Amino acid sequence: MIQEKNIEQENKRRKQQHLPPRVPMYTLDDAKACMSLFKPIEYTEMIHLTDAIEARFQDAGHIMGSASIELFITE
Repeated sequence: MIQEKNIEQENKRRKQQHLPPRVPMYTLDDAKACMSLFKPIEYTEMIHLTDAIEARFQDAGHIMGSASIELFITE
């Protein structure tokens, strides 16, 4: 919803400047629709992305729920 609210505010200013309105890059409905594409991943679980790339999340520790991503790339 942030994207839509920001564009709404920007378009108020743009209207006063006689500029065309902008549209948000995505809407709340777009964000809701993509949620089914997410899945939980445990820290340290190795994720196979391609034949040459794997990744795993590590607990970053300094912010609750934050993580660092460690990449393993074979050249």
